[in-house]
Parts: sequence; structure tokens; C-alpha cells
Amino acid sequence: YSGYLGLSLNNLVFNDAALAPAAVYNAVVAVLIFTVGIVIAGKSFSVKNILKVPVIYALFIGLMLNFSGIKPVMFSGGYIVNTVPYLMLIYVGYNLRNIKKKEIDIISEGVLARIFGGLAAGTLFILVFKPGILASRVIMFSSALPTALSTIVISKRYNLDTGLSGGMITVSTVCFMVVMPFIVKFIYYIV
Repeated sequence: YSGYLGLSLNNLVFNDAALAPAAVYNAVVAVLIFTVGIVIAGKSFSVKNILKVPVIYALFIGLMLNFSGIKPVMFSGGYIVNTVPYLMLIYVGYNLRNIKKKEIDIISEGVLARIFGGLAAGTLFILVFKPGILASRVIMFSSALPTALSTIVISKRYNLDTGLSGGMITVSTVCFMVVMPFIVKFIYYIV
């Protein structure tokens, strides 16, 4: 799941035309994370838990504002939108102190699964469903992006290991920056 990073990197790698498919990808994955992800984290299905998630309502409100053509005042300067990722990164950094030595192997395996498993899943998806060229590239690239910041929010909410989540976010982000040129080259080779 790419979140804010996915929109920016898709724009950087594939230009402005990639923003629309990247936003759609981001919205679909956000809904999956905050529905299916909550069921997995909460270890049981509860409509009540899903209805407590503000992301679902925020996405719906954003779509309604988009279709109506109204631009919310709070977005005009971008202060709120631009501040949220930084505040979440502070929280991630703070939780890194909770990583236990035995979790380093789990983090390493998770990072490999996240980046290369995501790339494989994205590649399989485009080979089966054959979307357009730009959409295919965005899907493959976004599927390989590092662990999203929202995972630490879910970890905290359901009393899961925030150190492990923070470690996954941090290590996958660093590793992705190293392998990103190779991933982009692979994407252009496939599509």
C-alpha cells in the first residue's frame, strides 16, 4: 500500500498522467486495508469496527467533494495534507525503540515479501487483466512500494507490535529506495 509516497513517486517516475491511476490504486487499497486489514488485525469480523474507521468516511467525503467541484478551504494551502505524513513519521520513529532483536529476521522477511511479493502480485494482475500501459506500470510500481504508514495506526489500535510495524515501514522504505531503479527498469521491460 503506497499512501502519500505512492502518489509522489508515481508522479516522479511516470509523470503527471500517472496521478489519476495512482490515486485510484491508493483509494482501492486504502479501502481494503481499512476493511480486510482491520478484520485480520482485530482477529474477527465486526462491521462495528469497520464503521469506526474515519478513512472510509474521509474517502467518501473526498469523492463527493471531487464530484461536486468544491475545494475544501483546509486543502487550499495544503497545510493539513502536507503535515500528516510528517506527524506519522515522528510516531514511526518513536516506536522503533520497541523493536526486539528476534524481530529483525521477521522484518527482513516481511520487507522482501512486501517489495518483491508486491511486485510479483502486481505483475500477475496486469498479465491477467491487461489494463492499459500507464495503468499497468502504476499497478506494478505501487504494488512494490514500501509498507504504508497506516499499518502502525492499525497496530496501535489493535494492540499489536508497533515496533515491528515501525521497523517494517522504516526498513522497507530504505530498501525500496535502493531497489527502485531496478524495479522501474523491470516494469519498463515488462510493459
